Amino acid sequence: GQGWWEGDEMVWIDGEATPSINGTGTEDYFGGAWGFRREYNMPYHGVSYYEKVPARPDWQAGLFTVYRFHEKDPLPFLKSFRMSIERGHNNHRRDSAYSSVAYWYQR
Repeated sequence: GQGWWEGDEMVWIDGEATPSINGTGTEDYFGGAWGFRREYNMPYHGVSYYEKVPARPDWQAGLFTVYRFHEKDPLPFLKSFRMSIERGHNNHRRDSAYSSVAYWYQR
């Protein structure tokens, strides 16, 4: 597929030159393998908002709010943490708008 959801998540920990995690797609990262077609809420991932764009035949066209908590699969770091998600496969999609927020616990 060539949709926005094909963008891979990547994580660099403590200044790594290459990411230690290079995922398989946005939909996989947020627990929606094969895409998002409806709202659903699980304890650690889900789609809390989904609005289909009726004028587009693509079932992935719409507005989405997705979430993922790493309580059971933490990403520990000592000095730095960087995460990105490509905008489509190989970062080619420029027609999608993203925003994000991240929370972490520190001792």
